[in-house]
Amino acid sequence: MIKIEQVDRYKNLIVNIAIIIAALIIAHNIYNANLVAGTTLKTKIGEEEKKNLELEKIGGMEKKITAYKKLFPGKEAGAVMNDIVGIAKISKVEVLSVKPLQGEIRGDYLKNSFSVSVNASNYDDLAKFINALETSRSFYMIDGMDINRKDVQDTSKLTVNLRMSSITAKVK
Repeated sequence: MIKIEQVDRYKNLIVNIAIIIAALIIAHNIYNANLVAGTTLKTKIGEEEKKNLELEKIGGMEKKITAYKKLFPGKEAGAVMNDIVGIAKISKVEVLSVKPLQGEIRGDYLKNSFSVSVNASNYDDLAKFINALETSRSFYMIDGMDINRKDVQDTSKLTVNLRMSSITAKVK
């Protein structure tokens, strides 16, 4: 049998071992809890990084949209008409009339159409006028053109009816 002297002799050792075992169990539980928390945090960090990448893509798209809005500035019909008349003067073409037509809404931009009648002294001046329109900062497109000569033998004095359009960003 175990004698009381032996128990007294090893009493401190038994208490110390019990405390160490309890501390190891508590440390193990804390470690497991932190391990789960760490895994959860890693998952959340991965999700946040994906969100950040998507936000960066959206930011890049916003920059592109801003650039397109600058490329297609919105103009009122009067300003467009003045622009066309100014280009015609430089190209030595006489503007007879400029009439706004029904515009179209296409996605994120507006297509404003115009009917323009001009007199040109020759094909070269007409070509210069059309080139100047299509290369202007305001971004005009020629959608259609009818050329009439007053005299078949005389190529001077061409009367031209243009259907043209201007593209502007839709304001939201």
